[in-house]
Amino acid sequence: MSETPVPRDPGRDENPPDVPAGPGDRPRLGSPDWRLVPQSPDWDPAYLAAMAGDADPGDPDEYEDPDNAPPPGLEDAELEALLAEAREESAAQARAAGEAARFGHTAVLAAVAAEVTGRRGPGMPGSGQSFAGEDPSPAAGFASGKPLDVAPPGAVLGSFLEGAAGADDQYVGVSDDELVGVICAWDRQEAYASSRKHAAVAEFIRRRPAVGAALTSLTQLPEGWHEFAGRELGAVLGIAERDAEAVLGLAWHLEVNLPGTRAAFHAGTVNQDKARSSRGRPPSWTPLRLAPPRR
Repeated sequence: MSETPVPRDPGRDENPPDVPAGPGDRPRLGSPDWRLVPQSPDWDPAYLAAMAGDADPGDPDEYEDPDNAPPPGLEDAELEALLAEAREESAAQARAAGEAARFGHTAVLAAVAAEVTGRRGPGMPGSGQSFAGEDPSPAAGFASGKPLDVAPPGAVLGSFLEGAAGADDQYVGVSDDELVGVICAWDRQEAYASSRKHAAVAEFIRRRPAVGAALTSLTQLPEGWHEFAGRELGAVLGIAERDAEAVLGLAWHLEVNLPGTRAAFHAGTVNQDKARSSRGRPPSWTPLRLAPPRR
């Protein structure tokens, strides 16, 4: 035991540099006497040696995120000028929006702009133009022409929509342009979910065929569903039987007669109302619900 007093702040439990280790001391990490000691007899010595020989990865802050890296070939001064231009553009847009709000023209100008640009989404004219600027909003990706404004519906888009909504769906810090992009994205999500639901209803029809109904050649759907299928589906969905019959009819036509509409419905290009109106009322409606054969 050392007879010297213990310092008030001994620091880490290791010898300072150039001080030899004592009998009970452990060698410092990286010193010549340091080595890995297996804690289990089945540890692989070669694996331990490889771990000990790994180089220091360095400071993680020195690595750039490839998704957020500046454009290639830009010097620091050029990059700073580009960022300053984006900030100025954002400030100009904010000033213009403030003037429109002061005169009560926000809704009028927005309606005119929406009429001119058209619908937004993948392949739509309203998403063909991207406006310069710098925006730290959580919904920045939904602005005109940005990646989420032209993204197809699905689980990935849904996760970004949840993040953009923020607490209690208040969309704090989201601009009008971004909010409209969010609404259009939710519309695609709604159509996508509805298309998947109707695909499941089509499978339900396969399992509830009308008595004696033949199968269609391509989709293997029966030419009609059982007379009690609408009552069953209406009960589980909590809707009237006639409304359930309409769901069954749309699902059947999407599979059998309207493959193009079915694909557009799934992609979010058309919503449920448009898918239903494209079906129309076919002349062969009555055979879709066949009655049991008389004996």
